[in-house]
Amino acid sequence: MKVFLDTETTDLKTDRGGVIWQLGYIIEYDNGEILEREIHIAPSKYDLINAVTLEFCKITLEELRGFTPHEEAVKILIKDLRGQKGAMIGFNSQKFDTEYVNKFLWTAKKKYTDYFHSHSIDVLVLAANKFIDERHSLESLSLQNICLQMGIPFDTEQAHGALYDARMTRQLYYKLKF
Repeated sequence: MKVFLDTETTDLKTDRGGVIWQLGYIIEYDNGEILEREIHIAPSKYDLINAVTLEFCKITLEELRGFTPHEEAVKILIKDLRGQKGAMIGFNSQKFDTEYVNKFLWTAKKKYTDYFHSHSIDVLVLAANKFIDERHSLESLSLQNICLQMGIPFDTEQAHGALYDARMTRQLYYKLKF
């Protein structure tokens, strides 16, 4: 099973109180079935929510409070994984999404490795390898820039939406796959 996953968070660091407020994923089950889901998540605590990040994400604290309760969102993800263990595939997932997903699952007394192989597949690393000789001429290795470099149309209006970014990561993964 492959799980293309992206998170949008209230901070860039979990140790500063950052939490997932948007979780988007595409699950390719081993039987060929595909499930896409995006969950908007209300955190269990609000005292460390970063106002600058909320502004960047274009959400308010009031909107955040109206989202799916954190505990329910964890249950939805676990149900969607169907008790199977799979590969989490993300963009910059080694440094970011893996840590957030582990913290997210931990709140339900679950571990990342209960559902995912110990290391995620990071499409950013695949892209860095693909463009190693041209790296000096690329503006950055952002999801948008790499998609455009690979001929994948990228809608900047939808960027930083968790499901949209998971979709773009999935397309990029299959274009870069060895």
